[in-house]
Amino acid sequence: MKVFKFGGASVKDAEGVRNLGEIIGQKLKNGDVVVVSAMGKTTSMLESLAYDQLADKPDALKQLAGIRDFHISLIDDLFGNHRGEAHVFERIDELFSKIEHDLNHESRKIRKAFIDRILSYGEIISTAIVAEYAKAKGVTVMWKDIRKFIRSDDNFGAARVDWVTTNTNLQNGLPEEDFIVITQGYIASTAGGKTTTLGKEGSDFSAAIIARACNASDVTFWKDVAGVFNADPKKEPDAHLFSNLSYRQVVEMTYYGAKIIHPKTMRPLAVADIPLFVRSFLAPSLPGTRIVNEADDDDISQVIFKENQVLVSFKIINLEFIGEHNIGLIFYTFDRLGIQVNIMQSSAISCTFAFDWDEERMDNLLEALSDKFSMYFNKGLTLGTFKRLPEEKVESYLGESEVFLKQITRSKVRVLYKE
Repeated sequence: MKVFKFGGASVKDAEGVRNLGEIIGQKLKNGDVVVVSAMGKTTSMLESLAYDQLADKPDALKQLAGIRDFHISLIDDLFGNHRGEAHVFERIDELFSKIEHDLNHESRKIRKAFIDRILSYGEIISTAIVAEYAKAKGVTVMWKDIRKFIRSDDNFGAARVDWVTTNTNLQNGLPEEDFIVITQGYIASTAGGKTTTLGKEGSDFSAAIIARACNASDVTFWKDVAGVFNADPKKEPDAHLFSNLSYRQVVEMTYYGAKIIHPKTMRPLAVADIPLFVRSFLAPSLPGTRIVNEADDDDISQVIFKENQVLVSFKIINLEFIGEHNIGLIFYTFDRLGIQVNIMQSSAISCTFAFDWDEERMDNLLEALSDKFSMYFNKGLTLGTFKRLPEEKVESYLGESEVFLKQITRSKVRVLYKE
C-alpha cells in the first residue's frame, strides 16, 4: 500500500487537477490512498470568512460567493462539456449550502471550534472534485471522509491525535482492496463528532498518520520542487538536489529554517521505518528525494536562511551572575508563551536569544520578565546557517550586512545579521 499526498499548489486550477489525475492513474493501484489539501488559497479565504463572520461584518457572505465562484469555474473547466452527466456540480452546491448554514447557525461559543468547522470545507470540497474527476477518467476511486477515522482531542486549531483509536479506525476502515481511496488532510474529529484541525503542516501529518497506521510501503509528497535541495534553488542556481537524506538530517535542516517537512510529520514515519519521497508534480518522471532512517548525507554543504528573526538580550537588574536559575526562568517563560529558540548565547551577566518575531508574544514576554531583567531587542534580522562551507563563501553571502551574533562549530557557521 502506498500513500500519495498532494498540497494546495498542486490543485490550484483545473490543469493541476488533470495532472493529479494522470499521476494517480499511472502510479497507483487499488488499495492505495491519496490525501489532498484544499485548493490554492482556499483555507486562507475560509479563515478570513470565519473571522469576519465572528466579527459580524455585514459583507462576510460575499467572500463565500467568491470562494464558490472559484470552485465552480474550476469544475466548469473540468466537466463543462459533460455538465449534465457530472454529479460534482450538485455535490459542490450542497457543500456550499452547508457552509452558509454553518456560518449562520453553528455555535460560536468556542471560536476555534467554529473556525475549524468552516476551514474543514476546503479539504472536503477539494477531494470531492478530485474524486469525481478521477472517476470520469476511468480511475477506480472511492471518496472517504477522514474525520471518521482520525480521532483527536478538542484542542481546536492544533488538535492532538488519539493514536490508539485512530490506528484501529484506519486499519479497519480506510484502505479499500478494490479502489484507490481519496481523502482529506489537515482535519480530524473528536469522540463527540466535533471537527478539528491538526495545526501547522496538518495535511502532511495526516498522510503520515495514515501511512503508519496502515503500514504503508512508502509515502510520496508531491510538491512544486524537484525534491530537497541543500539551498533554496530560487536563490542559489547551483543548489544540489539530494537523492537520499536521513530523517535526522531533514529534522535538523527544518530546525534551521528549511521549508521541507515538519518534524511532527516525520516522527511516525521514522518510527515505523517508512521511506518518504519528495517529488515534483510538475515533473513526475523525476525520482525526487528519498528520506529514510539511514543515509550517507553528512558531507554535503548546506545554506539555509530563516528570516523575520528578533534578537533579545536579558541582563540581571542587580548585576548578579545569570546562573542556571535565571536561565531556567527564561526558558520556562518561553515554553509557556510558545516561543522556540533558534539560537542562543550567554555571558556572565547576560543571555541572548533569537526566535521568530511575533508582536503579541514579544509583548507578553516583556510583561512577564521585565521586573527581573533588563531586556533589549532588535527585530528584522535573518539567521543564516552554513554547513561545510568555506569561510570566503560564507562571507560572500553576508556582504556588507551588520552582524549581531556569530557562532562557529566544527562543521557549521551560524550568523544573525541585518542586510
